[in-house]
Amino acid sequence: MLEKSPYPLLSLKIIGTICPCLEKEDDGPARRAAWALSSIPIRWHRRLRGSSSADGGAASAVGGFLSGMFGGPSSSGGGGALRGGDNYDPVEGAMLSVVDTGSGPQLVASPPVMSGIRKKCIPLKLIKNVQARKGGIINLGSRSGIEILDQTGREILRFDVLKSMASSPPTAAGGDNTEEEDWENSEPGEVEDAEETTCDGIIEQLEILIEWERRRQAYIVTLGEDETENTEEEYVDEYDDDEGTIQASPRSGKKKGVIAEKAQKMKHFAEREIEMKRVKKERENRKAKYVKEAGGLKYTAIAMANR
Repeated sequence: MLEKSPYPLLSLKIIGTICPCLEKEDDGPARRAAWALSSIPIRWHRRLRGSSSADGGAASAVGGFLSGMFGGPSSSGGGGALRGGDNYDPVEGAMLSVVDTGSGPQLVASPPVMSGIRKKCIPLKLIKNVQARKGGIINLGSRSGIEILDQTGREILRFDVLKSMASSPPTAAGGDNTEEEDWENSEPGEVEDAEETTCDGIIEQLEILIEWERRRQAYIVTLGEDETENTEEEYVDEYDDDEGTIQASPRSGKKKGVIAEKAQKMKHFAEREIEMKRVKKERENRKAKYVKEAGGLKYTAIAMANR
């Protein structure tokens, strides 16, 4: 039922909360992860295309060297230079959530309401890995930094998990603002990075939900169905610019990325379909054996074969 629901996350929460007896063993951890991954305060490091000028290239080379030594942008929210002049722009007051959409569950990074920045939506089925962001020669990466990688190994989202404003003392302005309003109106120096254990917990919850979505997609494939045929939704740009005014490199070209990810997806689902057919055949063989041993009691045999 969950696999074919147009709102799988909502169905997951409702079934597990209202009627736990109908909840599958694998759905319990996924349900708790879905509840946990809602409105998480983050510092979103938007990746921007850099300048192709000579001066910009020289500056990016120096910035890239320093970024490599110190493991990227610091936890204080400073930007970092990348290869080819690309830069990270830290956005304070952002929120991270997992939501239902018509094409399946998505991980959404939402900027402050009045920022004018577009939110970033990443289908869970396109995420390959979630990992702590550390590195550099000196290894001074943020203790709460996380990066999201797609099926081709590209980094498509980078953020720092921050402490909730609920743990901060009330402001002297009367305290009438909601927690989200206080968060969005906060200054860069008012927020702190969450502890490393909190970061590890977020990574674990994301991994649980991503694996749950993979199993759901594999089951949909066995039914001969697919949630979407729109290739636009099967590609996530590694850059977060509003418009790609600077031409992207061939490596990050959208057309090439769509084809590569489509091929990867087809290979993954083909392997899963073969596995599901093997499991189905084994189940049928067990059922036939139990029917024979049970003297023709069909439903008893089916229940025993599905254990």
